[in-house]
Amino acid sequence: MIVIACVDEKGGMMFHHRRQSQDRVLREDVLRECEGKKLYMSPYSYGMFEKEVGGKCKVGEGGKRGKEKICVWERLETEICIREDFLEGAGQDEFCFVEGQDISGVKGQIDAVILYQWNRRYPADVYFALDLKAGGWELEKREELKGFSHERITKEVYRKAGSVSSSTVKSDKEINGMPEN
Repeated sequence: MIVIACVDEKGGMMFHHRRQSQDRVLREDVLRECEGKKLYMSPYSYGMFEKEVGGKCKVGEGGKRGKEKICVWERLETEICIREDFLEGAGQDEFCFVEGQDISGVKGQIDAVILYQWNRRYPADVYFALDLKAGGWELEKREELKGFSHERITKEVYRKAGSVSSSTVKSDKEINGMPEN
């Protein structure tokens, strides 16, 4: 599983059950990162992506607990699976966009983390659960994005230490539509 999260400078994610911030450039980058793969998220998180996706969804059978709402972002053939228990549905090399969920129960299933940092401090009462600096994780790449409502958003990709880098996490050139050298 590849976890995608947005944090402030202190690792904060939410305050009073609400996300700290959002940015349309970040949402587009997340969708491009997940091109051709499944992206799992909660109904609350989908509310932020609905405009980009266009709201074209169907309800289907899936997962361990029955129905899930499935949206396909046709521009890049990304399938978005929307369900309350989305962390239980994601498999290897599938993406999960987390905002306030406790990921400690699936820690062993996480192979990579894509962390978007707002580069400012917001009030927070929910923090990202993994300490990526404490060991066990290797920084694979860092990139600066110029956001729409944020001057700078730092994107960092971490991989479990000792794991082989897969092509699931795209290079900067792939995301920006440039050919690899």
